[in-house]
Amino acid sequence: YSGVKGEAVNIGSGKGVSVLELAEMMVKAGGKPLKPIFEKERLGDIKESVADVGKAKELLKWSAKVGLEEGLGEV
Repeated sequence: YSGVKGEAVNIGSGKGVSVLELAEMMVKAGGKPLKPIFEKERLGDIKESVADVGKAKELLKWSAKVGLEEGLGEV
């Protein structure tokens, strides 16, 4: 891919997921009965994270074929 060398590119689905949703997906994919421990919210805590995949689409002509939960199940 010409013009991509040295570029930082986010890879993701472009869909948001909360930390709790991610934890639940990881527990399900891991197949172990784990229970999250909740602490008080802290200033600056990230509630949701969404990868900006625009650069991957533009430079690499790439887009996710599977969602996060399905991908975790394949790991």
